[in-house]
Amino acid sequence: MDSVVAPTEPVALADILRGIDGLNADLGQLAAPNEAAFVTLGDALASARTTLSNGSGQFHALSEMLDSGDGNHAEEMIASARGDILSISAETRAIAASLCHLDQRTSAVAKPLATLAKIISEISALGINAKIHAAQVNAQGIDFTVFTKDIDRLQQLADDTIKRASGQLGSLSMAMASARQASDTFQRGDAIELESIGTRLGGQLTELAARRETVRRALPGIEQRTGTIAERVSRSISALQINDLTSQRLEHVRSALALMHGLTTPPSGKESDWLYTLDDERKRRIFAAVCTLQAQQMERAVADFSQAIRDLKSNLTALGAEASTILAEAQTLFGGDDGDNSFIEAVATDIERAAVLLDNYCQADERVRMLIHQVSEVFGLIAKDLSALRSIDADLRIMGLNATLKCTRLGSSGHALGVVAQELRACSRRTEEISRLIATAIDAATDEAQALAERSEREHATAAALAANIAESTRAMRTISSLLDRTLNDLMTACDRVSRLLTEATGSFDLEQSLEKGIGALVLRLTDLGRQAAPDGVDPALVREDIQRMLGQHYTMSSERIIHDIFADGDALSAPPPATAASGDSDIDDFFF
Repeated sequence: MDSVVAPTEPVALADILRGIDGLNADLGQLAAPNEAAFVTLGDALASARTTLSNGSGQFHALSEMLDSGDGNHAEEMIASARGDILSISAETRAIAASLCHLDQRTSAVAKPLATLAKIISEISALGINAKIHAAQVNAQGIDFTVFTKDIDRLQQLADDTIKRASGQLGSLSMAMASARQASDTFQRGDAIELESIGTRLGGQLTELAARRETVRRALPGIEQRTGTIAERVSRSISALQINDLTSQRLEHVRSALALMHGLTTPPSGKESDWLYTLDDERKRRIFAAVCTLQAQQMERAVADFSQAIRDLKSNLTALGAEASTILAEAQTLFGGDDGDNSFIEAVATDIERAAVLLDNYCQADERVRMLIHQVSEVFGLIAKDLSALRSIDADLRIMGLNATLKCTRLGSSGHALGVVAQELRACSRRTEEISRLIATAIDAATDEAQALAERSEREHATAAALAANIAESTRAMRTISSLLDRTLNDLMTACDRVSRLLTEATGSFDLEQSLEKGIGALVLRLTDLGRQAAPDGVDPALVREDIQRMLGQHYTMSSERIIHDIFADGDALSAPPPATAASGDSDIDDFFF
């Protein structure tokens, strides 16, 4: 900064004017508007205004989305789906228990069937004995060949029937094991998860209602914030004009200083101009007064500029905070626990997972339904075979009775064959008892299968309805979730962009400091030039009319006239008051003050 040394004698006006010209040139460079910085900041503010002002509309859209007919319908479907999910989850346990009972009923059929097979094998042994004893009796002229052949025939029929029934029962047991395995697998994992999803959906429905109400309560505050943002942005945009205003004010200072050339060199053809005709002492007083006056104009201009920049920065900082607040509030009102997606995403994910589990359930249920059909079919065939066995039993009893009667007439020679005939009759009675046991077990198993079929049929209908419900709920939830996520992402991106733009625009925005420093140095130089012109100082009252006549037409701003009035009233060295509003007849520049 230049040092100021009071001269001991006046300096020639021509030399002072050369100093003024150099100062004017430096002031012209300093006053050049920094358009790039202000344009960048203006673009950032325009983007901020659009982005942040749209926040209210986006919040309204999100709120309406939750309160829309689609949203309410989706919520109703989820509530219905939750009830069906919990119903199916509970019913699967009952079906698993029924499968266990059916397996026990099937085993109850298998055991007497094995006993029946053993009895049939005993009949086969009796048939061999009957052939041996019949050969001895045949020697006496009595033919038992038909008897022995019928035993073989009936025994073979019974054996075939038992083997067929055993095979069918074996296949049924394998199908039963597969169905139970599928049911057990579903019970151990999917059924538990399905029930957990049903429980979570209850909490999510409660949260959905709570969030809807929270959003309703938050909307008035959001609207108020939007108004605050708009006002703050408007003030910031208005503040951007300070650069042009300051440049204009400093340019007025340069014009005023340039006018002082008229003290020594009048414009061409105006040699009689009143300034040129003044005496040298009066010219010096005018020169010194103009320097003092313009120094104050410069100080006032830079003070106003610095204050506007400080206010602008404060507003920009507040705008950045508003952007963060909007984003935080959006996350609070609509975001999920993971912080990335909306809370609806959690509901949609659970619904989709329920659809997968429901498909697993349907596959397990399909095996049960196939098993029930197979049980009914197999037990029907076994019952038919048992009917055939009862017919065989009747034939065996009749043949045994006939053979016993014949053997009785033969006396001792027919005793052995008679014993075989009696054993055949005894086996027939045993097969009859076992057949009744099997028939009872089949009836019990059939009843169990029928009950399981009815339960499965009900759950199948519930699952089908639930599948359609879930599909529709998934579409609705995904639509809402997608819109919420997209809106949240847009808000996040926009707020981040606003914050970044404002940060970049204001990061190196220290124009007030450089202007204060530059103007301060120029004020010292101008003050020094004024002292060179009038080392003893100037009474403003002595030059008031001259200054008014010289510069009156050059004051186009209220702030400049205020400084002029202060100077003319003899208070030039006091601090100037804040700028006041312009009078009604001021030009367009006054609008900005």
